[in-house]
Amino acid sequence: MVKWTLSDKDDQAGPDAHNRQGRVYYDQEDYDKALAEFNEAIRLDPELADAYNGRGDVYLEQERCDKAISDYTEAIRLEPDNAYAYEGRASAYRKLGKKDKARADSAAAKRLAAETDR
Repeated sequence: MVKWTLSDKDDQAGPDAHNRQGRVYYDQEDYDKALAEFNEAIRLDPELADAYNGRGDVYLEQERCDKAISDYTEAIRLEPDNAYAYEGRASAYRKLGKKDKARADSAAAKRLAAETDR
């Protein structure tokens, strides 16, 4: 397990540092701290798709599926070829029982992943 934390110097580095720290907290299942880090990353860079994916992951773990869908959708808007965001959104749709939307997003994620593997 990675033991990575922000120092004051890293904090000045910007949104990527907060995004990385959010992932560390997410992996440690400290979702409140992860959410705070992803929120800060997004505040500093509203176009950082990976931070929306991270925050979506937290919301998904917290069963806040509508918020997860919103964040994954924003990540897709920012990076239309983001297979991870499609798969995350599919998971949220599945939890809400929206099977058709989940299947469509899973298919999109698989197609994008296959295109990336070429």
